Amino acid sequence: MAPLEPSSLEYQIFLILVILLLVAKLSFSIYLGTKIYKKTKNQGKFTFDFIFGVFTLMVCLFVSRLLYLFYDFFLTQFNPANFLNPDALTVWAFASLISTIGYSAVMFTVDYRVLHFRLKGIFAYIILGVGIFDFIYVMGGFVNTEDAFELVNGILIISNVLAIIIPIIFFYIGIKTTGLRKIAFVIAFGVIIFSIGSSLVLQPIIAPLRDAFGDTVQIPIFLMFFLFKLIGLGMFSYGVTQFSL
Repeated sequence: MAPLEPSSLEYQIFLILVILLLVAKLSFSIYLGTKIYKKTKNQGKFTFDFIFGVFTLMVCLFVSRLLYLFYDFFLTQFNPANFLNPDALTVWAFASLISTIGYSAVMFTVDYRVLHFRLKGIFAYIILGVGIFDFIYVMGGFVNTEDAFELVNGILIISNVLAIIIPIIFFYIGIKTTGLRKIAFVIAFGVIIFSIGSSLVLQPIIAPLRDAFGDTVQIPIFLMFFLFKLIGLGMFSYGVTQFSL
């Protein structure tokens, strides 16, 4: 696969979509941060609540996507031949670790604040453990083949699979609590849509599609990636600010 040229249509489309996604994540972070500030000011104290957990997730997703932008557009140019470049692997490892920190933070908050710690933080610790394992595995120099890189990418899918716990929880809350049904379902579907979008560009999924349909398949995949993540983030962020038990 030839590197994408900055003048190519694919490159321009991908770059515009990623920049828009970064703007969306930054906007959601500011929106949630403002909510937290106003709540803290009104109550006179800071509370480690559900909104703060999601705010942490948004900030982590913004930073990780910024690193992924550098990884995709400058270090690898979407060329699998460059995936094993040491500099590219380092940036990828930090981006992946930061994103899993965000996922584990929101999972811990849901457990602690919504479920009153019934899950004992187990799922949050597993997600964080996945991120740390991948980071150590990459930084330790163990990723030196395409199969090894697909392995660490595949392991990250665990985070998205475990994220299914969140919509299950909110579907349950929506079914059991009539007054929260609409907001709980918005949060649940937002997480599902976002998780699907996040998984679309992982190598175990995109590599077989690229082999089967050619390089141009990346364009519709990236379009779906962008739309799913943007819609999911919007639904999730809105639902979180409206949700209260």
